[in-house]
Amino acid sequence: MTGERVVMKRMFTRTEALAEAGKREVYFGENIPPHLSVVNFVEHFYRSEPLELWLVFRDHGKSLRQVRGGDELVTKILTTRTVRA
Repeated sequence: MTGERVVMKRMFTRTEALAEAGKREVYFGENIPPHLSVVNFVEHFYRSEPLELWLVFRDHGKSLRQVRGGDELVTKILTTRTVRA
């Protein structure tokens, strides 16, 4: 992984629900095969155990907001998803 750009995500795990959400991200990150259209999970670690869970992903460049035109489209996607659920 030397020289490779990464993106780090910090998750606070103060409650059982937040801790479980973090564990799910780690589980799926470790079990989804690497693919160009899915962010690739590298590793995880705890800091100030167990208050902060850090997830490390490969940097694939632009974010969805940057590629798709900002917050407006992301809001539309989330709204549509909520309506369909």
